[in-house]
Amino acid sequence: MEEFKDVQQIVVMTEAEFDRRLERVYQRVIAQLKQPPEHVNETTALQMLGLRSKTSLWKLRSSGAISYSKMGKIILYRRSSLIEFIEKNELKKF
Repeated sequence: MEEFKDVQQIVVMTEAEFDRRLERVYQRVIAQLKQPPEHVNETTALQMLGLRSKTSLWKLRSSGAISYSKMGKIILYRRSSLIEFIEKNELKKF
């Protein structure tokens, strides 16, 4: 038997089944779009940490307090690292 590289299939289903499958795909796409990106730029990092100065952000980065990735001149910060830093420096109630 010969193998075909470009095989096309016709799938037959009811309209209701098609709608159910389409709805599941739609829900997965929406869920993926709602997730915040794992890495953020400098402006977003400053906002998340409540900082105004890029120097303050540089100090945190240089001390190893927050994770970052550098690609050429672009620096991206890991969102989870920023949240972890905020939580670690949280002052507990008395």
